[in-house]
Amino acid sequence: MTAVALETDGLTVRFGGVHALEGVSVSVPQGAIYGLVGPNGSGKTTLLNAVSGFVPATGQVLLLGHSISRWAPSRRAAHGLGRTFQTPKISRNLSVWELLRIGDHLRREQPWWKVALTPWLAHQEELRMRARGAAVLESLGVSPALIDARVLSLAQGVIKMIDVARAVIAEPRVLLLDEPTAGMNEVEIQNLRARLKQLNDSGLTIVIVEHNIRFLVGVCTEVSVLNLGRKLCDGTPDEVFRRQDVVDAYLGEEEVARA
Repeated sequence: MTAVALETDGLTVRFGGVHALEGVSVSVPQGAIYGLVGPNGSGKTTLLNAVSGFVPATGQVLLLGHSISRWAPSRRAAHGLGRTFQTPKISRNLSVWELLRIGDHLRREQPWWKVALTPWLAHQEELRMRARGAAVLESLGVSPALIDARVLSLAQGVIKMIDVARAVIAEPRVLLLDEPTAGMNEVEIQNLRARLKQLNDSGLTIVIVEHNIRFLVGVCTEVSVLNLGRKLCDGTPDEVFRRQDVVDAYLGEEEVARA
């Protein structure tokens, strides 16, 4: 029996009188690349936010068999939950290296107080972290030469890959990606697909919210469809995207033909 990496049971989120999610249960097997799709407003990003701890929710969230429903976002991240955002919130003056450090601090080898009080140790820690940051960038197809560049001076597709690097450098066990192909050209999308498969081959479980159906069909092992805050169905991409209720609710016949 395949172990479960991430599970929600009856997850419900309400904003005032609006039910953004209503009793959503999903089960993501370890080693899967799992897609979440649905129309705008169907609750996809809200589901990621609830799993990450950024919005209050009822129901259960289990990560690697542990209930994390009452945990703060920082504790969830430290336990192995990584996350990117549809629109990364990045300060105008932040460099690529400074962004990567946000993720790498979870894997700091020395306690902060020891580093702060020992200059030579701080220097060694800085060199280690920079080398690791450069290696992660290169593994994702981003030039390590960009490590000191200002993030917002770069193309949108590159920024999205750097945000993936920021999450990956923390060595998550489960990685949540919110619209990762947004702003990417076709070459960048193909690179992303290949890099995600490499990460998955190394043991990382990945959950993707995405509107690009062709991308999902080429990378996902399983898919869930949300509609109006509820789960409509789940299954393999071939099973799900041929269902008439999915076509009616979300895709349309032309999108199915293109996928």
